[in-house]
Amino acid sequence: MRPEQAATVVARIGDHDLTTFEDVRHQERNITSIARHPQYHVSQKDLAVMAGWGLVEFSGETADVLHEVPLRVVDEDVCENAYRRAPVFNMTFPGGFQGTKTRADSRDDKPRDACRGDSVGPLMVQLADASYQLIGIVSTGVGCGNPEFPGIYTKVSFYIDWILGNLIE
Repeated sequence: MRPEQAATVVARIGDHDLTTFEDVRHQERNITSIARHPQYHVSQKDLAVMAGWGLVEFSGETADVLHEVPLRVVDEDVCENAYRRAPVFNMTFPGGFQGTKTRADSRDDKPRDACRGDSVGPLMVQLADASYQLIGIVSTGVGCGNPEFPGIYTKVSFYIDWILGNLIE
C-alpha cells in the first residue's frame, strides 16, 4: 500500500461472507490516509492492517467466506534458518529477519497456511480469558501450505511504537 493509494481503497469492516449481505451488518469506509513504514522493503517492515479473502489453495479460487486456520507459532531462529535456504532470502530479507518476523505452520501434518490474497491478514492467539491478541500480520511465504517454508508473519510487537505514532485521531 502506498500513501497515494488512500483515495482508491475502501475497507469493508465486519463482513464474513461476500456472497450475502444478510449474514452480518457490515460497514464500508473510505481510507483517508495510509502510513507506510519509512524503511519498507519488499518483505521487510511491510505494515498495513486490512482484512482479505485470499485463495483457498495455491493457484486456486478466492474464498467467498473468511476462513480460520489453526496454526502454531514456530521459534524465530528455526524460522529464519529454514528460509535462509530459499534462493532469494538475502534479496527479500536484507540483513535477515532482524527480530521483525515470526513463522506459523500447521498444528498437524495437513498443509495449512495463509495464501495469496491473505496478505495483511491477522495472526491471532487466544488468551486465557478467551479474548484474542493480534501477534502477527500475514507477510509472505513460499507457496501455500509448504511444509519446508511455512508462512511468515510481521511481528506486531516489534512495531508497537511505530503503529501508535502513526494512528490518526
